[in-house]
Amino acid sequence: MKPVSILAPLFVFFSFGAAIPQGEPSNDGSVVEADVEPLPGVKIRKEHLFVCDSAPFKGRCQNLENDAGKCYNLGNRWPNTISSVKPSKGTTCTLYNLFDCKGKKLNGIHRPGIANLADNHFNDMTNSFRCS
Repeated sequence: MKPVSILAPLFVFFSFGAAIPQGEPSNDGSVVEADVEPLPGVKIRKEHLFVCDSAPFKGRCQNLENDAGKCYNLGNRWPNTISSVKPSKGTTCTLYNLFDCKGKKLNGIHRPGIANLADNHFNDMTNSFRCS
């Protein structure tokens, strides 16, 4: 038997690679976000969530750019201060009252947004969010 006929199947087997899990595996079917660079040439879709600390869309406001599907904790400027939210066109967002997209949530937010989060019992409660 030629060495090439032995090595060829091994090369094919190992060239497909194997996924190496990051973090502890979960039994509930959820996935663990890995800290990896995107593949060359692949663009990550950017979303936007416009937030204001006063209703309706008044006071201090900022357009928060974010990667679709990724959870974002709010930095020092925004936790527990958001009163109005408006996702970009075609975007749906979920707000969470705890960091790391945990705790009580307000989901299904899409254009035209929510001018007064107090109407949904979520005023000044947001600490993290996720848009897709």
